[in-house]
Amino acid sequence: MTLLRLLRCGFAWTGIVFLAGCAGSSQDGTILRGDLKNTGVYKTNAVYNPKAVKWRFKTNGWVRSTPTLQDDALYFGSLSGAFYSVDIHTAEIVWEQKTGKVGSSAAIAGNTIYFGSVDNNLYALDRVTGEEKWRFETGGRISSTPAVKGGKVYFGSTDGKFYEVDGASGVQNWVFRTDNGISASPAIANGTVYIGSWDGYVYAIDRKTGEEKWRYQTDNLVSASPAIFKNMVFLGSLDGSLYALDAKSGEQIWQYNTKDQIVASPAVYNKVVYFGSKDGIFYALDAFSGEEIWLFRTHYPVEASPVVAQGIIYFTSSDGMMYALDAEYGNELWRYDTDDRIYAEPLISDGVIYYTSKDGYIYGLQ
Repeated sequence: MTLLRLLRCGFAWTGIVFLAGCAGSSQDGTILRGDLKNTGVYKTNAVYNPKAVKWRFKTNGWVRSTPTLQDDALYFGSLSGAFYSVDIHTAEIVWEQKTGKVGSSAAIAGNTIYFGSVDNNLYALDRVTGEEKWRFETGGRISSTPAVKGGKVYFGSTDGKFYEVDGASGVQNWVFRTDNGISASPAIANGTVYIGSWDGYVYAIDRKTGEEKWRYQTDNLVSASPAIFKNMVFLGSLDGSLYALDAKSGEQIWQYNTKDQIVASPAVYNKVVYFGSKDGIFYALDAFSGEEIWLFRTHYPVEASPVVAQGIIYFTSSDGMMYALDAEYGNELWRYDTDDRIYAEPLISDGVIYYTSKDGYIYGLQ
């Protein structure tokens, strides 16, 4: 491969990175946040002391979502209105598909990729060829990353509806209506789908029937995804509080108040809940009691969700800084200046951090 070819593809390549995907069954999808419970924990090699950006890929627009990895390819979309598959070994574009502006990360099940777009459609593409299999139109933008379980795809839209569609055909099975838009991604556990809405509620929905099991009201919009641990649901609200709810009944277990809005999802690791707030503080709380374990001050809003790998917490703040903290004590291990604002959570795999930026690039930091 020539340098000219690399530049045409948008890659600046300085090293070879091997990355193995973490596929589930053919009917359950590979998604972000580590699992369908949205714990944010990745079972992979951590990044202990990053030296430099090993590669970067340039799109023609802002990338607001996190890339998804499967086998030897990286999958992601851009607000330029394109979705990409990029070969990790060769740094070449495998395929590029024109779509609407891509606002969500992708879920993968078998050879199908599912993602939402600003043009109100959920797309299903062939993972090998990039060809469109089907699209499902809603009444609003889709920034909710879909979840795939049992061959069914679950996602929300800013039209205030939450959908289950068949993964093979794109035919709607059921729809659940809230009173405002949905930008949060769902969590799934024990036959129940959990979702937050801009109407201020978090909902528990029967996965088979689409019927409501319970709802819990916060004091402002819920734009972040819930996380499930044991028999508890954890979620933040724009009212500045992190809530712990009983997963079966929806009853509040505890509530922790920060000084500003919470717009990102929490991570749960070793019985501790980790999350950031727009107050510029990153928090670690006991999952069962809600008691504060430690705090880390960034002095800038934390608007992206944290992820965990091998006892290290990774997150970014609005000043463009990426942090790595020891999960047990909150000690800073390192920080990296990304030079631009980051809204999406990083992705960790085999000792590499993948992150997207407002500058239109996707980076691999090792």
